[in-house]
Amino acid sequence: MSDRKNPLAEKELAKEHLWNEPQVQALREAYETGRLCLVLGAGVSKGCGLPIWNELTSRMLRVALAGLYEAVGPKEAPLHEKEIESTFKERVRPMVVRYVKAKLGPKYLDTVRTVLYQDPVVLSRTMKGILAMDRVHAILTQNFDDLLERFADELGVGGRYQPVYGAPMAMEANRIPIFHTHGFLPRSPARRGSDFLIFSEDDYHELLYHGHHWTDHVTIHLLARFTCLFVGSSGEDPNLRRLIDLARKMAVPPMHYLMLKPPAPLPRDAAGLIRYSASRRAVWDAFDHIGIEVLWIHNYDSDITKILRRIAGPPPQVKPI
Repeated sequence: MSDRKNPLAEKELAKEHLWNEPQVQALREAYETGRLCLVLGAGVSKGCGLPIWNELTSRMLRVALAGLYEAVGPKEAPLHEKEIESTFKERVRPMVVRYVKAKLGPKYLDTVRTVLYQDPVVLSRTMKGILAMDRVHAILTQNFDDLLERFADELGVGGRYQPVYGAPMAMEANRIPIFHTHGFLPRSPARRGSDFLIFSEDDYHELLYHGHHWTDHVTIHLLARFTCLFVGSSGEDPNLRRLIDLARKMAVPPMHYLMLKPPAPLPRDAAGLIRYSASRRAVWDAFDHIGIEVLWIHNYDSDITKILRRIAGPPPQVKPI
């Protein structure tokens, strides 16, 4: 018997569907009035085939270490590289990227581009659903890839969007801005992009040092004035949570929404039910405290796509009594 066919699991799924319903309606209303913003995390790009942050960092580390220890001999060099990879495996990503950045020097950005785009990509259902939403106010993404812009061009809607990745910002009327708050690194070096990325530890320190960086202004403005739906995000990024708190202190913002899987597997017995319901409630409370309501999902691509379609699609037909 699959988990979904278990009576306990079916009951919990029915509860979550009921809880999600008013949130979907609130998101639909915000979308129809042009007051919905999408905040995209790494999961959106991952669904299209790009590496997540940890894998991207590991690939860069392997490039940075290649040939670094050749002087110790052909037998010992791979052992040095293996031990360094193992040492950094559980370290905080920005710290590892700082190490890699220092080793690569001027080759850093080109290396990021090479390893980021080394695998083929596909148009996921989630990405297609995002690009079908033509009435969002803005899209904010911490991803520095160009998949949104590339797939928009392929679908014939590229003119709808304006990538924004630096200041001063020359905003164009009647176009949806895509704010790349961590930088913009297109696959083609010929396409204009950022001169820097917010990826390494020193990049984050520089961001905090300035205090009035354009990315903070944009993010706080959107969080304070518009309903935001987080897609492909865990909602745990400390910098983003800092900005959510700042927005709440500056204004009374609308409620924001995040699509998440419950932290425990669907229940099959009484003990599993306690684990499932208690952990789900804990996650709900943790986000509710900063003004984010959770929409529960169980399959990233299909469930997110269904919710996006419900937000942007025509209202359901009401059957006559």
